[in-house]
Order: sequence, then structure tokens, then C-alpha cells
Amino acid sequence: MPTLRLQAADSGEANPMGMKVLYILRHGKSSSTPEGGTDHDRALTHRGKRDAVAVGAEFARRGWVPARALVSSARRTRLTFEHFSRGLAEAGGGTVEECVEPTLYLAPPARILDCLAALDDDLPSVLIIGHNPGLHELACALSAGEESTAAARLTGGFPTCALAVFHCAANDWADIGPRTANLETVILARDLHQS
Repeated sequence: MPTLRLQAADSGEANPMGMKVLYILRHGKSSSTPEGGTDHDRALTHRGKRDAVAVGAEFARRGWVPARALVSSARRTRLTFEHFSRGLAEAGGGTVEECVEPTLYLAPPARILDCLAALDDDLPSVLIIGHNPGLHELACALSAGEESTAAARLTGGFPTCALAVFHCAANDWADIGPRTANLETVILARDLHQS
């Protein structure tokens, strides 16, 4: 995996706005490219829809409600958000503002960070729904050097509907980096279906 250099904020600066929370969610399991279509047109499978609903319900269970969702323009990511939102609402959670971001389609980590840096710094939390390898590489770069169960889970990959949650000690979204980001948890869709 390529090494990603992330600019980190000076950890000694005051943080009057508190923590930023970054939720990184890979899209649900998708179908093959439709006849006459492109990769961008791929839909979700039944499992992909079910997993996205389960992730939304898990957000509600934990009391997580991101202020905004940045969603790749691909059909599978938009459908993931749709089913995630349904799961969140059905489980009694709030609603999340969706912002479809075409530059997140198959984006590398640097482009994802550019999308974050462009956000209003008053937003306390953001959900990104996108694609591998960019999301996995970003999550690994942000958690570089951490020795935790969550960081160990990332080394095993970032399958469909995997979620990584970071608490970031930064005032500005542009300051998100390994020195400001702390990986809180990694949740895999299969974890949510075990009884």
C-alpha cells in the first residue's frame, strides 16, 4: 500500500470547537456492471442493501448522527446512503444531510482530504461514503502508528459496508491527519448480523 503524507495540525493548539468526528463508510456490496452501462452505474445487491440498513440502525443505536454525508456520485454509493438513511430512521435516529460529491468517485486519499478541507468548519461530524482503495488507504494513513484492536482490524482490509470512526482533535477539517485523528472503532457489516 502506498504511503500517504498527511499534513497534521500542531497538537498544542487550542481546540475551542471540540472534536471533529469522521465516519468513513465503504459502499455496500454491488452488482456487476449493467449491460450498456459503466462502473458508475452499478447498483447494490440484496446483501448490500441489507448491510447498509444495518449500519444505519447501528448509528441510531449508538446515538451517532453525522451533520452531513459526502457521497460519491456513483449509483452504488447513493443507494448505500439511501438504505443507510432508512435504517437510521427506522431505528429512531435522526436525518443526515446528503451532499453528492462527484470528485469522491474512486477518489484517492488526497482527493478525499481535499473534500474534507473544503467543508464548513462549523460542522462537527461528517460521514463519507465512497470506494476502495482510497477509503481503506485513508483510514490506514489516519491510524498509522496506532496499536489498537481497531487499527489491527484495518490491516485485514476494508470490505463492503465497513465503517471506520475517527475522533479528530482539530478545529478545521483541513487539519485532519495522523496526529489529530484517533481511530475509535472499526465495524464490519458481518458484525451487525451475528446473533
